[in-house]
Amino acid sequence: MASRPSGMTGKTTAAATRHDLRRARGALGWAGSLPKDDCAMADTPETTKPKLKPANENPWYCLMTLHGEQPKGAIQSNFDTQLHEKNRRDWNKWASRALTEKQRKSLLAMRDSQGNSRFNEAELRAPTDSELAILNEYYYNRSSSIIDLSNLPDPHSSLRLDNVIFDRALNFSNFLLPSAVVFKNSIFFESYRI
Repeated sequence: MASRPSGMTGKTTAAATRHDLRRARGALGWAGSLPKDDCAMADTPETTKPKLKPANENPWYCLMTLHGEQPKGAIQSNFDTQLHEKNRRDWNKWASRALTEKQRKSLLAMRDSQGNSRFNEAELRAPTDSELAILNEYYYNRSSSIIDLSNLPDPHSSLRLDNVIFDRALNFSNFLLPSAVVFKNSIFFESYRI
């Protein structure tokens, strides 16, 4: 059986995920509301549920994992932290385009439990045209054989991770989430961290 965060069993519910994301977004002053339809999953009749797709067919997941996915079966104790940092750095560089100057300063002031800065200035500075071109190339190389997308999504759009089967561990630790994140009808089979 796959590992779960402490206190959670079975499938992760959209409500639990929504609660964690709202808490994280609220800390940054991004407590925008998620429509109820984008957050509920339990009472949708099976006959009307869209078909679930593998995470690698979702453009947002491909963007979150530009440099690759965690190994199958990885849990927090054996995450590839270098891979996570590369994915996080480039995701945040992309997401920084949606930050206001006030949000950027607030993020730069955040510290972890050891007093270290949680973010660095380079990853929170909006990307230059050449940096954006590099991110777009990574994205194209990561997703072109799986889905028909050639341009990075807009960071002001809702992050649509709905109707997805996540079979690898996810860790959103220190990922900027610039807009609403939707996990409607998604299933998580490995532990994850927000």
